[in-house]
Amino acid sequence: MSEAIKPKGKPELVLETSRLVMRPLGAEHLNDLVRIYSDEEVARYIGGAALDEPGTRAQLEKFAAEWGKRGVGQSAVFEKSSARMIGRIGLHYWDLWDELEIGYVLESGAQGKGYAAEGAGCWLDWAVENLETEYLTAVIHPDNAPSAKVAGRLGFEFSRRDLTPSAVAVDIYRKNLR
Repeated sequence: MSEAIKPKGKPELVLETSRLVMRPLGAEHLNDLVRIYSDEEVARYIGGAALDEPGTRAQLEKFAAEWGKRGVGQSAVFEKSSARMIGRIGLHYWDLWDELEIGYVLESGAQGKGYAAEGAGCWLDWAVENLETEYLTAVIHPDNAPSAKVAGRLGFEFSRRDLTPSAVAVDIYRKNLR
């Protein structure tokens, strides 16, 4: 599958919806991402503990490498009305499963407003137009009912339960694109 996720053409780096602007995550987003990850409500579903600055920096470097290697990755999400960074949404390749995931993480104050479905839906549209992959996955903590609901709204269906490399149980949802 790894060959199938390479974009057919030059990737669109900035995606927009009526309320959001999404740009590739980079070092300039470190402080905002540390703020978002330090929220215990957010952290409990993305590894169980808040990421500190070095951990967040390492994750940003990994995301930057994905953009360089695959032409896709995670984007910083900005609310248009305030220009505030409210989270990250985008694509992530899991070597473990040889699958491409659409992921979304939003600060607590931005949850429940439809932003995750709006941003992830925009990424789905982009993936259908620009990638040759047959399907995408959504990797969700089993206790994260709101994220599972977003995945369902976007047409993802439960596929299986698996373990991440750090032995965290996750539910994997799948959506066929073709």
